[in-house]
Formats: sequence, C-alpha cells, structure tokens
Amino acid sequence: VLKERSGVFSGEGRCMEGFDLMEAFTFCREHLIQFGGHKKAAGFTILPGEIENFQKKFSIYVNKHKQEIEFSRKISVDAVFSIDELDKLDDYLQTDYYLLQPFGQGNSNPKFLLKNYHPKRDADKIKLKKTENKLESDKVYNLIVSHEGSSFNLVDHRNINYLL
Repeated sequence: VLKERSGVFSGEGRCMEGFDLMEAFTFCREHLIQFGGHKKAAGFTILPGEIENFQKKFSIYVNKHKQEIEFSRKISVDAVFSIDELDKLDDYLQTDYYLLQPFGQGNSNPKFLLKNYHPKRDADKIKLKKTENKLESDKVYNLIVSHEGSSFNLVDHRNINYLL
C-alpha cells in the first residue's frame, strides 16, 4: 500500500516466514529514496516516477526467492486429539479447561488440533458425532469451521484446528 505525501510516496509491508523484506528492498534500492525496518516488516519512500520500476524489480526478487517462502501458516496448538480420542477432549473440557480460565489478554484460549477428520463436504458447520456401539447416548460435538479471525479454522482436509 502506497500513500502520497508532498509528492513522495511511502509504503510499508509485512511478510511471511522465509521472506526477507529488507533484503528485497536492498535489491531494489536504486528505485527507493530510503528504506528501513527488519526482515519481516519494513517501509520505504519512493518518487512517483520510480514506482513502476520498483514493482518490476521487486517482482524479479520475489520470483527468484519464492521457493524460500513458507506459504503455509504455522499454528501452535495446546493439545492434539484424533477423532477416536474425543472422550479425552470431553474429559479435558469437563476438568482442566475450566482451571485455565479466565481467558483474555495474556491468557489466550487453548487451541486444539483434531487429527484425521475427513469432512464429506465444505460447510460452515461440521457436526462431529462420537459413537460408542451405536447407543442413544452418543456424544455430539459441534465445531464451526470458518476462515481467519474466527473461532474455528479448517487447517486441511484431515485436520481441524479449533479454539474454544
């Protein structure tokens, strides 16, 4: 994103793991007035006539280094459960989970990973049902699967990362 001020543009950026923004700006330095920052977040100023040249050179750098970029987001989780271990999750939710509260700044909600789950279709809501000998007392777990910024995230077709 570029912002114009007094005939000069300024820009800033953040990047993913494996990409060095300062190195990229150094590669393009002949088109920049100045730049600074660090590996994952940096900013620069540029004259309007250099923007197109900068974009081309920056694209060259990105294409040369794209194999180094970590495209998958890393997620840290507090506990891992398989679909066959939902009883362990249930036990945890009834005991230890409440001992960790209250959740908020400095004490975030725990994140769990449900491994080896195979959704039959894309959905906003996925209902997980734990069956034990097909009894009427089956436990039902409702997980809402959605995208960034919400409580539950579909990590891939087999694993669900969820936040309670």
